[in-house]
Amino acid sequence: MLLAVLIYEQEPVGLIVNPYAFLPKLLLVALLLYVSRLLYFYAYAKIDVALVTVFSSLTPIYTVVAAYVLLGEAPSAMVLAGVMMISGSLYMLFLKPATGPLRFSSTLAPFRLVGRSRPTLYAFLSTVPPALASVLQKELLQSLSPTEFSFYLLLFIGIMGMATNGFYLKTSAFITQLRHIPLHFILVSAAFLPLMHIVFSLALREQATSVSMVLQRFSIPLQMGFAYVFLHEKQEIGKRLTVAGGMLLGLCMIASAP
Repeated sequence: MLLAVLIYEQEPVGLIVNPYAFLPKLLLVALLLYVSRLLYFYAYAKIDVALVTVFSSLTPIYTVVAAYVLLGEAPSAMVLAGVMMISGSLYMLFLKPATGPLRFSSTLAPFRLVGRSRPTLYAFLSTVPPALASVLQKELLQSLSPTEFSFYLLLFIGIMGMATNGFYLKTSAFITQLRHIPLHFILVSAAFLPLMHIVFSLALREQATSVSMVLQRFSIPLQMGFAYVFLHEKQEIGKRLTVAGGMLLGLCMIASAP
């Protein structure tokens, strides 16, 4: 699908023209994101979902550090406060409620499990590669178009996934697993995953890296809204509204920064 768009746009195919300038970073970005997904899904299958997602809220904070070290991006105090507000709101959303009153020590409970549980450690580690990948992606987007970058990124990740399946699964087992995936899921993913990468790349070109990463997290309150309307999920509605309010406050801080 992306190849068709690339041909239609007649974008210069930078990787073919000068592969040595782009290929190492493209492969590194693909590898970082692929390893992140492997760690994430391993943890997802082994421990409570909330314990996995609670760490994902910290990726924008890691991105602040990575962008400062590798790109020299220094966010203003207001932007940094907005990023911290949005990430902190999401952390509290996914934090499993304590049996007693909420204390500072209970908010650090997931980190105490990192050294005791391999799946929890993998969940924590899965949040670091996307921060590094976003910085490299911003560098690549100075020369590659969003469509071209997304095409090669998803192509390389797909090749890595196929290679992993080929190593661990027999052909018959792979075909059996493939048959279990509904056709509509494949079609919807094939349409929206490239679109997501292109839109994020456009945002990354214009915004600071950490801001682009944290604004991605606004898909979560949208998901909560859709779940409320279409699935009638009304659990912890007060907590969800508080989190959404905190995220909107963080967005206002970022938007008001000079």
